[in-house]
Amino acid sequence: MFPRFLEGLPDGGLVMCHPGFVDAELQQIDPVTHQRERELAFFNSEEFPRMLAQHGIALATPAQT
Repeated sequence: MFPRFLEGLPDGGLVMCHPGFVDAELQQIDPVTHQRERELAFFNSEEFPRMLAQHGIALATPAQT
């Protein structure tokens, strides 16, 4: 799904998600916990920087915006 977010992303564009580890407390308040762990695994994978490079996208820090 992530490549679709990158297609046509304008300069300064923003993609938001909420990756993270799931515990019992989060499971009680958020019905989409399985997606958080999948997002975290993707961002920690070698595929993520490779995909950014393929789309000519670089990450920026708040000081760069």
